[in-house]
Amino acid sequence: MDPITEQQVAAWLKMHEGEVLDFKERQYAIRAGGEHARAAFIKDILAFANTLRTSEAAILCGVKEEAPGNVQVCGVVEHLADADLQQMVSEKTNRPVRFRYERVEYEGKDLGVIRIERRQSRPLYLRNNYGQLRANIVYVRRGSSTGEATPDEIQQMTLLPTTLPMDGEKIHPNLKQLAERWLSIFDNHKIQRSQIPTVLARRELPPVYFHRWESVLQVLNDDLIEETCRLFNIDRRWLDGDSPHPFRPLWLDGRLRAVLRGMVEMRSRNKETTVIGLKSKRSGLEEDPNQLVSVVIRSTVTVLNDQPVDCYLPVATGPNFEWSDEKARRYLKEIFIAGHYLDMYLSGLTLDKRTIAALSEGELFPDVAFKRTKHAVWHPDDFIFDAAESAVAKESSDLGRLRRHIAKSGLLEDLRAARRLIPGLESDDPPYVVRTRLSE
Repeated sequence: MDPITEQQVAAWLKMHEGEVLDFKERQYAIRAGGEHARAAFIKDILAFANTLRTSEAAILCGVKEEAPGNVQVCGVVEHLADADLQQMVSEKTNRPVRFRYERVEYEGKDLGVIRIERRQSRPLYLRNNYGQLRANIVYVRRGSSTGEATPDEIQQMTLLPTTLPMDGEKIHPNLKQLAERWLSIFDNHKIQRSQIPTVLARRELPPVYFHRWESVLQVLNDDLIEETCRLFNIDRRWLDGDSPHPFRPLWLDGRLRAVLRGMVEMRSRNKETTVIGLKSKRSGLEEDPNQLVSVVIRSTVTVLNDQPVDCYLPVATGPNFEWSDEKARRYLKEIFIAGHYLDMYLSGLTLDKRTIAALSEGELFPDVAFKRTKHAVWHPDDFIFDAAESAVAKESSDLGRLRRHIAKSGLLEDLRAARRLIPGLESDDPPYVVRTRLSE
């Protein structure tokens, strides 16, 4: 703990009593008050120590709160010995309590300040009855009063880690970056930070810990990190500072194996999964094939406040992946057909080339890119049906050759095998009919 400054005392005096602050008009009567007075001191220390906080707590002796926000500095004439207080508390509690007593001068008057550290090995309680206090009771601070912890509150204490930086200790830059990037995942998916425990199905974690990166470090562990990466398809290397981009795109190969695995995983999570084709010009692909194209897979993770929360998987198509290139065009159509086989929605957006290239590299969060860019909607399913199957079919003369290639290359069997992995899809092949499109 850093030494207490006059500015710190002034800041405390402007605050109200609560879960991080208490005012005492008089000094604790540790010597003259007997066991009852010593028990009152221990109860206050335990209550602040057991309370989940994002900063240290303080008890200011020699300050009278006449009304909320209106205090009078009275001062104290007697000070307590920190070593004696430490011994008195530690010999009665189940484990050591981290606190300190300090003498502070403020505007010519002496104050006794007890600082209770944020990091504690909770829950803390008495091993035996003492004075008016009972053994094995966990006291906590609720507002400006003290009470007994409920079983749920005690469970929260045991779930939170304790190996954290102490108040005043410097935090390694990599930890700061990790916490900031982890929070940015939720920010970029339009999730309020208070809703993070709900999204991660960790309602036992108090929302207060997710408002700032410093407090996130009190609860962030490998389990939460891995679950977040799995849920939103985030590259763990980015969180650790070993990759510049938050996503690891799916690489294209001859039979779309990596892409198919990703699509099956996304579709298995939620039926509301969409293959989103991207192109760089408002003109049609069949009219102007010299357009950068790519594709992103989207699936709904959960629904918050009646709004879907989506996750994404980009496909690594690169900065020169244009519709005019026969191989690029075939790959993209094969992905659209794969989406059709897996009973996914097909949708298309028109974005600028720079945004498409960044998305295909895994550099951008798609939700943010889609919101900040003006785009036009197009329909990829127009390119996977022939004229007999759809009145709006485009480039249908090329479709027969594409379907023969899919069968000959083995991709057709892969598509059928992937389809069998999806619950509810019974036949090997889907009907070639246009599925209802999601509006963008």
